[in-house]
Amino acid sequence: MWYSVAMHKKKQGRPKGSTGSHFVKVKMSDLTSYIGSEGTVVVSKRWLNDMGIHVEEKAEKVLTPVDDEPKIHFNVYE
Repeated sequence: MWYSVAMHKKKQGRPKGSTGSHFVKVKMSDLTSYIGSEGTVVVSKRWLNDMGIHVEEKAEKVLTPVDDEPKIHFNVYE
């Protein structure tokens, strides 16, 4: 009796079904009733560009050390 043993290689890459859409369609009225008219919604920059909306990006704040504070002087004696 001969038995056939199938050697299955592990597939590489993304698992099946992982490239599905991560977006859903939501009615604006439903969204507004959930978060209100002043709520914040995260959208992609590409979608904004596709819609013809151009938003200026805020510049990052850079923190710099302040040298204006008074120094404390002290002496060390042995």
